[in-house]
Amino acid sequence: RFQPEDILFYCTEDLSNPDKLNHLSMSLGLPSYNFTDVVNQGAFNVGSHQGYDTATSWDKVKEEEEQMDGHAATGDSEFDDGIPLSPEVRKEVLDFIRPFNERLFRLTGVRCDW
Repeated sequence: RFQPEDILFYCTEDLSNPDKLNHLSMSLGLPSYNFTDVVNQGAFNVGSHQGYDTATSWDKVKEEEEQMDGHAATGDSEFDDGIPLSPEVRKEVLDFIRPFNERLFRLTGVRCDW
């Protein structure tokens, strides 16, 4: 059985923190690296911006996330990640996975904003 200290768990949001990225890379046995310049460029391969050749600013990432959150509740297909779900089905899926996420958060001691 794994103990909480045996599991390294990060939320996606943590990947915009250079110190947490360095801790993650060192935990994986990679050499120390200063991620500040990379993180300051923004996010790569997010939302509607595929690939690693262009960074999306953190403000733009946040704006797109807010748009998706706002439209997800209405079932607006433009913001559904290509999976058309009615608001009822979306709620059913979220209700189904919620207890599993809660258990994960309890086991790891980390709470993500999902």
